[in-house]
Amino acid sequence: MSAEKFKDLTINHCALIYRPLLDSPIGRHYGFLAVIQGRWQVIHLSKFKKPEMISLEVFAARQECDIEEMRILEKAITAERIRKALKEYSTYNLLTNNCEDFARFIYNGKWRSEQTISMIVLGFFALLVATA
Repeated sequence: MSAEKFKDLTINHCALIYRPLLDSPIGRHYGFLAVIQGRWQVIHLSKFKKPEMISLEVFAARQECDIEEMRILEKAITAERIRKALKEYSTYNLLTNNCEDFARFIYNGKWRSEQTISMIVLGFFALLVATA
């Protein structure tokens, strides 16, 4: 994992980060990165576990991580989003509650997965082509 990509992050920032999926040639695994309890931590939703908070190194899993978005951390708002996400959105579902939905909600309050939207659009166009 290259530390250079994370050099602009300070204790006052948070970020939406991702790395390649470990068990698939396509797709990304998303997490929310911030200083939590004095250390850089990633909160993410795994399809095998409940939501968890882990170190950036563990999240990276020897893969290259990238920052999709970065902003100044709004501690009170973010803490409330984390509580809500942990309480209400803890069961993994590829289409309606995946790691990207979970991380984006904590990051910006919007429950949205660009990967899922892209898969649905691609599937729709494939269906149109197949039936034409």
